[in-house]
Amino acid sequence: MIKAEKAMHTQSELALLAACLKADREGTCALGGISQFINKRWENFNNFKRHGKTGKLVMVGSDQVKDVLPGEYSLVDLIAWSDIQPQDIRPRFVKISDVRWTKSTEPKSSSGSLLLPSNFTDLRLPIEIATNDNLAYYGCCLANESQMKVSLLHRHAIQDFTYHENYYTEFVKGRAGLEKHEFAHLDCPFQEDSGFFILGKFLEQNENELHLTAFKIPLKHTIYVPPLTIHSNDYLQGTWRTMLSDAADIDHVIIERERYNGTRDQISFDFMN
Repeated sequence: MIKAEKAMHTQSELALLAACLKADREGTCALGGISQFINKRWENFNNFKRHGKTGKLVMVGSDQVKDVLPGEYSLVDLIAWSDIQPQDIRPRFVKISDVRWTKSTEPKSSSGSLLLPSNFTDLRLPIEIATNDNLAYYGCCLANESQMKVSLLHRHAIQDFTYHENYYTEFVKGRAGLEKHEFAHLDCPFQEDSGFFILGKFLEQNENELHLTAFKIPLKHTIYVPPLTIHSNDYLQGTWRTMLSDAADIDHVIIERERYNGTRDQISFDFMN
């Protein structure tokens, strides 16, 4: 049973509840206890069944109903379900083993390489609709829905960037990559058809295993990307409002795949629902 922060009940309702609780403690409740009393209130909901036109069962309800009393609630309290924990929610991701991230030793304009093994053939990244729960797997969140406080270690700028239809074909293709850096990102799409924001991470115990997911950021929602998060904006479309900085180097790597003859292919990802 969920209780409200502030609730107004009649004296008779409070007296009935007190009597039920007392009888429940003493084992003298004629209804068998407070749980049975609540179940009696919602007996039409318990094991609810709905049948279709042909008489076949098309919908069922569980055998337990959680009682919610009248009053004022925070929505977070209403959904504090013990059988669903935020840390249990993980996005789908592609797992790539035996990768090698080699940082460039050249000037800032140069890129390093992310070498994938020759036996990695499935280049499709799963697409997830971004939520705070599934973004948390990569240490990110939707700023619109978070009270998190952050410390910016560098001076940042907020600017709108428009990725034209030819951005991928004329700039990214043949040099698609991933990056990480010591400044934070905020990125907010201004149109529905906004492409995909790629997030990745290495397993803590194994920096040779990389997980990657393509996220669809909801319209005019802002993703917060902490410093040193592996990500890519190679697959964005349309106008995005972005917070970034030039106060730290960008560790950008070109994605390459090793071939059996010792050469390398430069690759890019496809996407799957």
